Amino acid sequence: MAVHTPFVLRMNASPADRANPLPRNLLAAKNLHMLDAWLAHKPSFVFDYDGTLAPMFAHPAEAFMRPATRAYLQTLATHAPCAVLTGRPVQDALLFLGDLPLKMIVGNHGAEWSNGGGSKARLTDQLRARVNTWSATLPGTVVEDKAGFGMSIHYRALPARQWRLVQAFVDTLRGVKVVAGHRVVNILPKHAPTKANALPALKTFLGRKHVVFIGDDVTDEYAFQLRAKWVLSIRVGLLRTTAAAWLIRHQRDMDALLRRLSHRVTEEDETRVSKTR
Repeated sequence: MAVHTPFVLRMNASPADRANPLPRNLLAAKNLHMLDAWLAHKPSFVFDYDGTLAPMFAHPAEAFMRPATRAYLQTLATHAPCAVLTGRPVQDALLFLGDLPLKMIVGNHGAEWSNGGGSKARLTDQLRARVNTWSATLPGTVVEDKAGFGMSIHYRALPARQWRLVQAFVDTLRGVKVVAGHRVVNILPKHAPTKANALPALKTFLGRKHVVFIGDDVTDEYAFQLRAKWVLSIRVGLLRTTAAAWLIRHQRDMDALLRRLSHRVTEEDETRVSKTR
């Protein structure tokens, strides 16, 4: 039997959802001291990619970072350990990130590590063929086949009245884990790891006692739900039901956040070097 999370998002929040307070905006002037206090812990930094470092695009191949985003991330990763934790396959993510000094890229929601590690769980060839065959019958859907680690059905080009056709198909799948996304549904092996499994492992790998984790999607909520004292969780976008402690309002605000992170970390690095002279 499939393990599901709902992925056809409601167009209107329920009264209970509207009653939930939004997390505080970390970039608001009155909250910047909280960010600076956290940076005093000398954390590592872990980012989702699509919708976080890069805007959302109709086709995944178009999802390049803005030049300013790339420049700030380059500076930050030069002075502090940084990693990307994405739903993309590692090889795909490397096309966008390969020239940056990142310590690690973890793909397929935690199943695939760029150093060769990861999960051995795979989708069967029969299931992969079934998903690809079905998608060919429904124009507006695009299947991203991740070599057995998982599959993503993108339906951004599908009219809203047809979204439930995607849900109806996914409901017929057995022995898989189904995870929601922004107009995408991820089909994973039943025992595949989530970002909640990957983030603590990344913390250990990156070698810092604290982590700043930034994401925007339903898959990132798994990591937000850790609510561990060692992680500062930041959601990109407004969502009352998020488990993140903080938010930034829009993806375009990533540039302002990365600018502050890179400047603060660079200042600390330069201060440390000057004291050793």
